[in-house]
Amino acid sequence: MIAGSFSETYKRNAFNNGFVVFECPELVTHLRETLNDRAATTVGPEITIDYAKSILSVAGESFSFPPLSPAAQELIVAGGAENLVASRLRAKA
Repeated sequence: MIAGSFSETYKRNAFNNGFVVFECPELVTHLRETLNDRAATTVGPEITIDYAKSILSVAGESFSFPPLSPAAQELIVAGGAENLVASRLRAKA
């Protein structure tokens, strides 16, 4: 999910459930300006994500986002906190 901002609680819960969230207010502003009054059911432009460079790109424009922390990355790759804990417990057994 991409938004201008999220509360810390929302981000932590998202990562704990294995969801990726990006805070990128500049992209949100750009989309509001370029999409104007499109209906909510209209499919918007394709967005490309470069995790290594922390860049979101759309229609030739690039927008930076704060890099995901190592802990958030680990939770996302594992599919959430429950899966991460389960894999660590299996590794100890």
